[in-house]
Order: sequence, then C-alpha cells, then structure tokens
Amino acid sequence: MLRKKMNLMILCVIEIFIICGGSGVAKYTFDQVKRNVAEIANRDSYTKEFIFELMAAYGRATSAINQLKSGAIDKSTDPNALLQKGVLYFKVLPQGTLLEEKVEKMGSESLSRRYEPRYIVATDLHHIVAKDTIKHTTLDIEIKDIDNEVAFFYGWTGNKINKGSADESVADRRAADKMKDLYDEIERENIDSFKADPVGFRHDLNVFFSRLLFCFFAEDTGLFRPKQLTNSIKEYTETDGSNLDLFFKELFKSLDSEDKSGMTTPYSEFPYVNGSLFDTKEHNIAIPKFSPTARHILILCADLDWSGVNPDIFGTIFQGIVDETRRDENGMDYTSVPNILKVINPLFMDELQEEFDKAFDDQNRLFKLWGRISKIKVFDPACGSGNFLIISYKKLRELEHDIIRRIAELKHGVLSVKLNSQIKLDHFFGIEIEDFPRELAVLSMYIAAHQMNIEFEKEFGKKISIIPLIDMPTIQCGNEICPNNGTDEIYVIGNPPYKGSRGQNQSQKQDMLQVLNGIDKYKYLDYIAIWFFKASNYLYEKNTKIAFVSTNSITQGDQAGILWPNILDRV
Repeated sequence: MLRKKMNLMILCVIEIFIICGGSGVAKYTFDQVKRNVAEIANRDSYTKEFIFELMAAYGRATSAINQLKSGAIDKSTDPNALLQKGVLYFKVLPQGTLLEEKVEKMGSESLSRRYEPRYIVATDLHHIVAKDTIKHTTLDIEIKDIDNEVAFFYGWTGNKINKGSADESVADRRAADKMKDLYDEIERENIDSFKADPVGFRHDLNVFFSRLLFCFFAEDTGLFRPKQLTNSIKEYTETDGSNLDLFFKELFKSLDSEDKSGMTTPYSEFPYVNGSLFDTKEHNIAIPKFSPTARHILILCADLDWSGVNPDIFGTIFQGIVDETRRDENGMDYTSVPNILKVINPLFMDELQEEFDKAFDDQNRLFKLWGRISKIKVFDPACGSGNFLIISYKKLRELEHDIIRRIAELKHGVLSVKLNSQIKLDHFFGIEIEDFPRELAVLSMYIAAHQMNIEFEKEFGKKISIIPLIDMPTIQCGNEICPNNGTDEIYVIGNPPYKGSRGQNQSQKQDMLQVLNGIDKYKYLDYIAIWFFKASNYLYEKNTKIAFVSTNSITQGDQAGILWPNILDRV
C-alpha cells in the first residue's frame, strides 16, 4: 500500500519537474545560449572540460552533466572519450589527427549504432569537428570560433531556433494554411446548410476533411498510385466544381468496397481501404457543395507533397481552424514533441531502452523484450489531436526496429520470412470531447503507422500495408476507458485541461461536482484535479503507471491540502 502511494506521488512530482524545465534541459532562449557560448570562446587554451561547459551553455542540467563526468551514464570504453545515450559521443585526440575521418569512423562504430548520440564530436583541443546525426550537418572550426556557430548544437536545448507556437515545420504550416483556405471556402459555399443544422454540418465537414487528408497522404506515399486522386479530380470533374460532391460520394463508396464490379473509371481503380474511415453505410455523411474557387484550392492542396507532413504536428496546426473562443473554453493546449518525450521517456521509454541495452547480446532476452513491448497499452484520456499517442507509437516502433536489427546481427543477417511489426494501433486508446480533433487523432495514427511501415520496409525489406484498415486505434468522443485485466502493462499519459476554479464554465463545474463531490472544498480545485483523482482509481491494483503534464498549482497552497490527502488515502 505504501509503495503504491509513493509511486503515485513520485509520478506527480516528475510532472511538475517537467513543467518547471528540470528534466534535463533548462529553458534557455537562443539569445541566452549565444551569450553563454560567447563566454567559452576566445580563450587561450582548452581542456577536456570545455565540452561540459558547452553542454551547460545550451541548458543541459547540471545533475546530468555531473553524472556524465563521474561515469555514471558514460557508455564509452575509451578513457579519452565520453558517450551519453542520445546526446553525445566525444573524443579528445592528439594534434595532427584527421578529425573529419575520425568523426566518420566514430559514427560507424557499434557504440554509435547502439546508443544513437545526437552529436558526434572529435577535437584536438584546438580544432573541433562535429556531426549532427539527426540533421546530417557537419561542423569544422577552431574552438575559439564556436560562438559563430551557436545554431549547430542547439538541438541540446530541445527547442527549434525559428520556433512558432507549435514548433511547426514549413511543410506542415503550408499544408495547414491551404487546408484552412479550403475549409473556409467550403463553409461559405454551404452557408445555408450550416445555418440549417450547424452541429450536423460541422460534424459531416470534419469527417469529410479527415477522409480528404487521408487521400492526399495516400497518393503521395504509395497507398494509392502517385497523384491518383489529383489527376482524377482534374480529369473527371467540372472546372466550376458543380459535380465534385458526386465525385467524392462515388470515391468514398469505392474506398469502402472490396468488390469493385459495376464501378466505372476512375472509381474502380482505387484500392479498398475499408469502412473504419470511409464507412458509407453506418456513417454516411453529406458531401459539401464546391464552388469554382473551392475546386481550385482543392487542387492546390492536392498538388502539395504530403509525404513530408508530420502527423504529430499537422493535426494540431489544422485544429487551429477551430474557433479560438471554443478552443480556450475547452482548454485545448498544444504539447510539443520535446515536452511529450519528457513525459514518456521517464515513464516507460528509458526503462525499455535500458532493458534493450542489457539484452543486447542475448537473443532470447531480445525476443522476450519484443514480446513485452508488443503488449503495452497507451491511454490518453484527454488526447486532443493525438500527439501523445502518436509519439508513443513511433518510439515503440523505433525500439522494435532496434530489437529486430540486433536479432538479425546475432543471427548473421537471417530474418524470418514471417517478419512483421508486433506494435499494433489497437493498443492505443484516447478520449476526446471534441469531434474534429478526434477525427484528426485517428487519421494521424494511421499516417504514423504508414510512415513507420515505410521505415520498416527500408530497413528490413518487408512491405507492410495499413490497408485494409483492420488495425485501428480506439479514440472516442466519450468517457470510454482503456480496458485492463489487471496484468496488462498500461501507461496513462496526457496534457489535460487546467482551468482554475474561477475560469470553469457551467459544464466543467458539473463535471467537478460529479467526480469530486465527496471532497470537502472541491470547488477550489483546478479542473485538472478530476484527471488526477480518476487516475488514482485507475492505478489501484492495476499494472499501470500514470503521468500528466500539469501546472505546479496542483501541489501548492490550498489545492495541495484539498486534493492530495484524498488521493493518497485511496491508493
């Protein structure tokens, strides 16, 4: 009983630590980093210690740097080297060494493949050569000039230099902007339908756009023939857009039909996707009317390269179409990928990676770990457009690839002909109150799965297709819960809405009453207290760990005394 209490308390402390920026990276701005690095440059001489100062200049936590210094997290076997998993592989070499060749050799070592450092660095303490293994860029300068190349090591901060409100890439932003233009134009063209039934119209339009997005992505990533949808629109629809609604009605029917007999060109040539996304029987939707302008924008959208769109970012950007007032009312909040990793890494990924390291030379242990991760379930009870689920899925797939790769090495390159991914979408669960983000979350999970399947094929030569859509995530607009038989390994994560007691609307106050009415003075609590309280129920006698992003107010002042005794007494 005491252990359960401590586990819950520790998890909550971890979350507050994350928000305060103490999980390994300080919240330094680019200008602050420039000032810090400038203090290191222009010295007369350098020692091996300068690398620790450089890491600190970018905001790496003092505790992590000290652990690397002491050898506690140093994976290198060379006394003149340092190797921190995912962060740095660093060597000091004699003057006259060809540093560029050395960096390339370091990158091909088994240690680099095993621990995947972000930066590979070699120096003779006068000159420095480095490689960014993610951006595939290199640096070759004198150390005293390092303040002229501040951007190179900026990945250590966990931020991006040209950072928007959601860390958007150019491709994601461009795609979202074009889709927003199309959404707005279709809304204007169908204003009478919207006025007659705003809720029904909005729902159907949201489903239509999720289907459209899937088609754009499918034709640029090999699920459809290249530009199959785009060319069909150009060839088989009128320039004034008058028959586009009929075109999409027939297209969706084709994508929902395994039997194409009786269908005409171009519909008969599209593959069967299945009714989970293109269900024209149980969930038939009204297709909107198109104007000439809408058709033009539609083709501009289709002509974009959708293969470069990131589902973990795009969904949130496109969700910005939602009215800002409604967005604030529901407490929707974007969580960046670096901050999501600050939740899932200490909660479960770090431990799984450590287990992989221990099993590295033991084929049986590797198979056992593979079986373990294939059974893990991830549940976000406030999932929005699905970012936490998407990143968790991708990280588990990446670990799976590492396991398969190592098994192949131990078996001298021999892999089973039945090779397949064991990480299934149906082990990912979400609850979302709003219709549109729920549609985006499901769509984004499909896209993430297809992207990882492409990586799987590149790595292992085995093609995996997500269509027909048999493997599906469970993301619902309702308080359904991730099933647990008491033995499943389940991780509950997310960034629930905060909403202080004075900012809650009537519906949220009713939620507070329903869940927390047994707690004295519950009306003083933040809205997010519901998730912590419900989590304590879910944690009890279940093989489950929970981590939520939260503000530190949940453990300060009156709230700490009102909420936590009621949680800890129950677990």
